[in-house]
Amino acid sequence: MKYAIALGVLLTSMTVFGQFGGRLPDNKSWGLKASFNYYMPSYVATNPASQISNNTNTGMGGGFYFRYDFNERFSFQPELMFANRSGSVTSVTVSEPDSAITITETSVSNISQITAEIPLNFKMRWEFIARRQGAWKSNSTLGIITGPRLVFNMSSSRSTSSKEVTALYGQQSVEVRDLSTTNASDYFSPFSFGWSVGVDYEFLGRMIVYANYFRGFTSMNQPEFGFRSFDNRVEIGLGLRIY
Repeated sequence: MKYAIALGVLLTSMTVFGQFGGRLPDNKSWGLKASFNYYMPSYVATNPASQISNNTNTGMGGGFYFRYDFNERFSFQPELMFANRSGSVTSVTVSEPDSAITITETSVSNISQITAEIPLNFKMRWEFIARRQGAWKSNSTLGIITGPRLVFNMSSSRSTSSKEVTALYGQQSVEVRDLSTTNASDYFSPFSFGWSVGVDYEFLGRMIVYANYFRGFTSMNQPEFGFRSFDNRVEIGLGLRIY
């Protein structure tokens, strides 16, 4: 289903573009985007005995956008982006079956994920007249962008190592376990949803620099793992308006 949705957006955009013989009306444009992504997920423990910590996740993203201008100020800008990230999550769970026994389990998961993302952005633009005249220097445009974003888990992997320490009357026993997986579909949620806000600056007629902040509203992982994680991300990138 997730592949069909992403493919449908792509085919629809290509069909619209083809209807104009490879040229779009003046109030429509499209282009390419690429970004460096800095992930800072937030965690909510569903098990009161658990503590969650996260090492910073980093990744890259890329895709294309289509922009429809309602007027010289407001636009609608849907996008189809693909992103990858990698990082680690550490959870510590302490339990006391009785007054004599304390069990501390530390789990470290190394994760990687590829997502297909559909931002549905609304944009407000301000155009600036170039101070220096000449065909080589076009007017520049500053934009504020905001809107919902749909995130689909396309591919993911996770490897986990855990250490369990059992303390009984001051004596400790340690058990270490390693679990490697190639597919983490049981760990990541197939779909998540959030909202993004950002700014972009278009100059030289085609070049774009932009920065976005994205906040997830639904958990990125399945709830049975003792916590919920929410996407919290900064994206800094470059774009190129093709038409």
